[in-house]
Amino acid sequence: MISPSGGRGRVLVATGGHYANPAWSRDGSKILYVRSTNPELRQLQPENTPYFELYWVSLDGGAPHFITTLSSSSFPLRYHPVVTFNADASRVFFAERVRPTAPSDPEKTVLVSVRLDGTDKKQHLRFTAVDEVVPSPDGSQAALVKSDNVWIVALPPFPTTVADIVFDSPAIPVKQLSTEGGSYIGWQGA
Repeated sequence: MISPSGGRGRVLVATGGHYANPAWSRDGSKILYVRSTNPELRQLQPENTPYFELYWVSLDGGAPHFITTLSSSSFPLRYHPVVTFNADASRVFFAERVRPTAPSDPEKTVLVSVRLDGTDKKQHLRFTAVDEVVPSPDGSQAALVKSDNVWIVALPPFPTTVADIVFDSPAIPVKQLSTEGGSYIGWQGA
């Protein structure tokens, strides 16, 4: 890590590896990241990794903290999961793909969160045919990519059950932001 003002860099994770999608906590005290199984070292492509591990590390130093393991088949069009902290950095958000339970059911994408120790997994939003889901820094909304366009959906603050988002007749506010394409979404100031 290098300070915005320049100067000498500082190593946050001493172990070499394939790391992706770092995300800062809002207060700047932690970095969340994804670690793969290094398929390139076995002469394979990144999409051949069997799983990913989520970690966070304190900017004050210390060892990385393992959060959870994610199946590599959970991400429809991205090789690496997109991960974010919630507003107070007590939880981590990521999307998972859910296989259909019946042959006629479509595949779903679910926005989930866990505590920093990987416990207390909660499902927040469930979608059909969504590629990416990224919560806003304040946790009030989520941006998503559906059919190569960007949408915004309200994110319920206290989930007791997962909210199924049906774009034709949504139960919570949904707004399409693009009609000409969009991908690799993020939030300004995140």
